[in-house]
Amino acid sequence: MSESSFRKVLKNNKFVYLWVAQIFSQFSDKILFLFIIELITKDQFSNSKISVLTLVFTIPAVLFGSIAGVFVDRFNKKKIMIISNIFRSLFVAMMLLSDQYIYLYVLAFLVSSFTQFFAPAETSMIPDIVEKENLMPANSLFTTTMLSSVVLGFALGAPIINKYGEFITGITVALMYLVSVILLLLINEDFTIKNKEKKEPFLNEFKEGMFYVIKNKIILFSMLRLIIMFSTFAALSVLVIGFVNDILDLKPVYFGYILAVSGIGMGLGALITGKFGNKIGKDFLISNGFILSGISLIVLANTSSISNLLGFESQSFKIFFAFTMSLIMGFTSSLCVIPLQTLLQEITEESMRGKVFGFQNMSVNTAMTIPMALSGFLADYLDNKILGLKGVVSVMVIIGIIVFIGGFFDLFLKTEKVIIEQ
Repeated sequence: MSESSFRKVLKNNKFVYLWVAQIFSQFSDKILFLFIIELITKDQFSNSKISVLTLVFTIPAVLFGSIAGVFVDRFNKKKIMIISNIFRSLFVAMMLLSDQYIYLYVLAFLVSSFTQFFAPAETSMIPDIVEKENLMPANSLFTTTMLSSVVLGFALGAPIINKYGEFITGITVALMYLVSVILLLLINEDFTIKNKEKKEPFLNEFKEGMFYVIKNKIILFSMLRLIIMFSTFAALSVLVIGFVNDILDLKPVYFGYILAVSGIGMGLGALITGKFGNKIGKDFLISNGFILSGISLIVLANTSSISNLLGFESQSFKIFFAFTMSLIMGFTSSLCVIPLQTLLQEITEESMRGKVFGFQNMSVNTAMTIPMALSGFLADYLDNKILGLKGVVSVMVIIGIIVFIGGFFDLFLKTEKVIIEQ
């Protein structure tokens, strides 16, 4: 097997067009979310409106995630992505016509619905245009830009809206989707499945995809691991607010710094994994990534106790310690997420990729809503009930233990080490 490298991947024009198209789409998604928040709360701020908006963006993943995967396997992937972004651009432009929040919720629902078709098509296209030995660096680049869009998209979105106003921001987001369309048109290749002579009834293909995932233990356990990791960060996005307030004695508004530092760690981990992942081995990275992530989360949760134990009780040390552990956790999480995504792309049959990644998109988004909805309530319920600990600490420790256990899932898969290339 030839040595993988970022240089080889970046020499692949088809991949570069797809990657840059992803960048424009990802940044559009993040700025769009802030743009809609601005529209629905400009008259009066309401947490309930934002909660409804979050659900409106999440529900389509549950409803259409797996269905979209069947479409991806039936039709041309590139065309699905192009059509999805054209409609997303159109719906964003329509948001400028009225500020009625029900109208905006409907359009947000439609944007998110087309996103469910875009996502599995994009993920399943990567192994079509990138050689197997270069999937790791390719996925690292995609992961890095995805994480960067979360940090930079949300960080830049508010200043853009404040400086240029709603109209210019809306038009800019719509145009960014169209730029992605132009880049996709530059990819000169047909991405329709060629080896499928006869299409099964739609419902049969839907069932086929679900049974394919359930019967293949490697795919099933890989998805379970991805669900654990993404759900962990979904829960932390809620818990970190209480952590900053209760443990670091900072205003809740500073929670973004913890998430940003963790995002930087993810980006660094993605770059390292892309460069050396194939040499180290997926199995080693996945198992140890989960173990180290779980440990770092448990240590992060006990920042206050560990600081006191070490004799450094100052707030500045606690903040430094918490930032360091957040960086480590972000770094170690990339060590397992990227190889898991690469593994799924490698072992999934071409004719099943859309259904598998559609099912993955649905499962991850569905699972993420549960910890986001319950983690805060659970933290309040457990406050001072376990060894007198703060509720947020107890929940973070519980989640850390679950992540730690995820490092030993391969013990249930006797064939995993044979199939995963080292």
